[in-house]
Amino acid sequence: MQLGLIVETNDPGAIWNGFRLGNTALEAGHDVTAYLLGDGVEAPDQPAGDDVNPHGVMRKFLLEGGELLACDRCLDHRDLDGDELRPRAGMDELLSLIEDADETVTIG
Repeated sequence: MQLGLIVETNDPGAIWNGFRLGNTALEAGHDVTAYLLGDGVEAPDQPAGDDVNPHGVMRKFLLEGGELLACDRCLDHRDLDGDELRPRAGMDELLSLIEDADETVTIG
């Protein structure tokens, strides 16, 4: 299965759970692409808490073979640079994610 995750929040708990789902899907042999949109482009910067670590769960997602993309205009709007945990991508990549996915989940 091809799973598409659209992350539209900078809430550490929601990010944590969204990428836990992505990692579980990868471990089960599925292909997963995540797209950071809106406030979601801030996801890698969210602080770890007592029971959540957004940055760590996103790194694991990449190491396990997940594809990660980040809205270029959303990054520009926040004066953020693209990097390993938020590679710049346009709306055409988001459209491709949606078209190619068997299932799409929005974390917001």
